Amino acid sequence: MINLISIICGRIFNRLLHFCLLFLVFHNCSAIDNSTITPTQAITDSQTLSSTGGVFKLGFFSPPNSTHRYIGIWYEFDPRTIVWVANRDNPLTDSTGTLRITDDGNLVVSDGRGVVFWTTDMSNISTPTNSVAELLDTGNFVLRLLTDVVWQSFDHPTNTLLPGMNIGGSIVTGKKLELTSWKSESDPSTGIFSAGPELSNANNPQLIIWRNGS
Repeated sequence: MINLISIICGRIFNRLLHFCLLFLVFHNCSAIDNSTITPTQAITDSQTLSSTGGVFKLGFFSPPNSTHRYIGIWYEFDPRTIVWVANRDNPLTDSTGTLRITDDGNLVVSDGRGVVFWTTDMSNISTPTNSVAELLDTGNFVLRLLTDVVWQSFDHPTNTLLPGMNIGGSIVTGKKLELTSWKSESDPSTGIFSAGPELSNANNPQLIIWRNGS
């Protein structure tokens, strides 16, 4: 009986040890210990950024029933809730993607061959070596030049309105920030519905939803 108990305990211990080793390997491969990207650091397909307070994560993901890869932001407590997608209309087809800051100071998503799938494409970065990207606890992903924000994901919303994000625009310039639906649950590309303010009457703006192209 003692030998049987010893054998059972040994097997349980070995399985627990195996599980712990797998967890440590996965944890080390998938997490980065800060919320920022610098010009000397890249995010690979198996890694994520975490906001300082642990509210949001940023990294590569695949929607349900899809093998395409996208850079997105989601709640840490609920990875299924994607609140922003960078390359929504231009997904990667493999897991060789990286998110990095290039020599000109911009954020770029590219694959293993160097093909660019998405970029911030800012031309006002005077000292690229000072560029830093940070994921904030608000869910905003910002690109800073020293202390100045030169680009932020809140200015490029997809289908989710987060606290602190403004959808609106200028009657003078006509530039609008609006939400646009996913094409489907498995496809975050630009869908057929949008939501935003009606700016024709500055004294009585209204939030409306419309079908694109109609």
